[in-house]
Amino acid sequence: MNRHPLVPWAKRCIAPFSILLALLLSASSAPAVPAQPSGPVAQMGAIRFTASDLKNFMQTLPPDARRQALADPQAMNRLIQAEVARRAVLSEAMAKKWQLKPAVAKQIDMARDTIVLRDYLTAVVELPAGYPSEAEIKTAYDLNRDKFLVPRQYHLAQIFIASPAGDKNAAAAQKKANDLAAKARARGACFDELARQNSQYKPGAEKGGDMGWAVEDQIMPAVLAKVSGMARGDVSDPVRSSLGWHIVRLIDTKPAAPRPLAQVRSLIATSLRQQKEQSEVLQYLARLVDKTPVKLNQANLRTALEAAR
Repeated sequence: MNRHPLVPWAKRCIAPFSILLALLLSASSAPAVPAQPSGPVAQMGAIRFTASDLKNFMQTLPPDARRQALADPQAMNRLIQAEVARRAVLSEAMAKKWQLKPAVAKQIDMARDTIVLRDYLTAVVELPAGYPSEAEIKTAYDLNRDKFLVPRQYHLAQIFIASPAGDKNAAAAQKKANDLAAKARARGACFDELARQNSQYKPGAEKGGDMGWAVEDQIMPAVLAKVSGMARGDVSDPVRSSLGWHIVRLIDTKPAAPRPLAQVRSLIATSLRQQKEQSEVLQYLARLVDKTPVKLNQANLRTALEAAR
């Protein structure tokens, strides 16, 4: 499994003096404006990352990444650290006038032209705000259900015995794993209690070994190969991984199934708008060329190609 051992608008008015006085007296009850930090949010040497920088930076993130960062302080810290480091490197490069190097300046010009062209074409072929319609989204969903599949999921519990590569007590760890597997499969055995008392993956042990639900591509291949052939309630033989031994109990499974339309609606709408926009851009360019055809001078073209070789 992945990271743990088993397993994103004033109208102006003139008020009587009494009204103005009342407004002034009630001002103290108005909502307070959120306080702004007195210093930078982050700093790396002379590089300061202010609250304003943070606001602008957050607006550049994709919606999913922004939601994840707002919900996970550690993810937010990592993003800010990476952005401040990026600005520090950029500052160092600019101080050395790297942007004036001919090859770099050429790429900057090309990037600028690409941005201007893309923004202009987007404005020229601006799509209606209501596109795509709900009916168009539903049709696209029905035609592409197989692209929105949630893989098969497994609800697993485990007893984990640590035994990394080079473990001097590897034999003892293996024997302990074998003994625990036998106890866990015995009639009347309580897997939860065995996990609480013996599993060396403590976050799972505290929950009786319960590791929750995981889609199949999040599970270690060796463990997946074992549990894919098990029935609900079965307990596996010890399974070896680079971390140690896993005695796994299959609690339940969910077959692969399409995600509900509500979960993928925004993804489909964005994709349909992008496809429609690309189509409109191609049609606009075709009309432009039809109106003013491009004329090629073949002799000059051959000469230029020879010179470019």
